[in-house]
This record gives sequence, structure tokens and C-alpha cells, in this order.
Amino acid sequence: MKKVKKTQEQLVIDLKEQIGLLEDAIQKVNSGDFKYSKTLSGILRILVIKTPTNKPLLFSLAQEYGFMPKVVIDSPFGIKTTSLKKHLKALFFASGTEKISISNEEFIKIASQQDGGSHVDPEIDFGYQFANEGILIGGFPPKVLKLRILANHVLKVSKELLSAIETKNKL
Repeated sequence: MKKVKKTQEQLVIDLKEQIGLLEDAIQKVNSGDFKYSKTLSGILRILVIKTPTNKPLLFSLAQEYGFMPKVVIDSPFGIKTTSLKKHLKALFFASGTEKISISNEEFIKIASQQDGGSHVDPEIDFGYQFANEGILIGGFPPKVLKLRILANHVLKVSKELLSAIETKNKL
């Protein structure tokens, strides 16, 4: 099948649509409809995950418009600002009978590629599955909470990028 490159205007429209879908899915998850965490993982994959078949929309547009995506992280070590790319490479730890570490980026990939965001695999990564068992945190299953937190970070950065693009286009 022959492919045609999208225009910048089309990519910005795609970003707006993904922002709307992300907002809707976050709202559904916040209201207790946890199946929308699968939607979150799919949208996050589109926006920030590079795969052999996906060039991340958010990072592609950010590069085109000279925008540096940054997030504010509130951790036990305090509040810090870091690049979104660095945050995605950061490790997410789960503890129990054994310690599991997985990057935020890998967590999104597994959620979207194995756990129903884009398809369902009959087998799933052990670390991902292990990290999602146990007690509900604030009423959320662990994987849903993690995807919701990542989705909120990406949503904020996506809106900032869209605002920067609109400002630049007005000039």
C-alpha cells in the first residue's frame, strides 16, 4: 500500500483529536470505568512511544515547532521538573515477594501491545503483570493508577504544545 506523508496541519488536527480522546478516557477512568485504561494506553502509545511502526505524534510535532516537553513530577524525594522523554525512561518499581523494575515507556508499550490497548496477547510480561497485582491504591488498580498518572502528564504537555503551535501559527 502506498503511503502519503501528512501535512503539519493534519498532524496538528490529529493531536487535537488525541487530546480530546485522552481527556475523555481520563474522565471515564476517574469516574471508575477502569476499562478505559486500555484506551489510555493506546493513546499514550500514539503520542509518546516510538516503535518500528509508530513515530510518536507529540515528539514529532514538538521537534518541528522547537518545543521541549517537560513534566512536573511529585515524588517522595520532592517536586522536580524533567523532560518528558527522561520521565518515560525512568524506572517504575513494584515491590512484593520480588522487586520488579520497568520503565514508564515499557509499561505503556506492554499495556498497549499486550494488555488490550491495541491487541491482547495470550501471554503477558511477568514484570508488568506482577506490578499490577495487589491492593487497590486510592480505589484504583495499580496499572490503572499508573496509566492515569502518565496520561495526565502527557495531556498537560500535549495541551502546552498545542498552545505553543497555535501561538506560533498566529505570528
